[in-house]
Amino acid sequence: MSQEIQAKPDFYRLPLKGGDAHFGLTRSWYYAREKAGDIRLVHVRARGKLRGCTLVPYDIVAAFIRAQAGAEINGTGGGA
Repeated sequence: MSQEIQAKPDFYRLPLKGGDAHFGLTRSWYYAREKAGDIRLVHVRARGKLRGCTLVPYDIVAAFIRAQAGAEINGTGGGA
């Protein structure tokens, strides 16, 4: 049985539709969490351009999810 081991990325792009491949979270979830100050997204755009791409830092999202899971286990809510 061969298993492919994929290294976790430092950053990944926001999903265009549906959930992302790492956590299954949607674009709107990421933007709402950024607006609430829970996570920080990286916006990359060339000087003078209107469009760019938005990158998600893997470790920050993983830490946020772990914190939310811990809050639920401890009964402190978390309300994400």
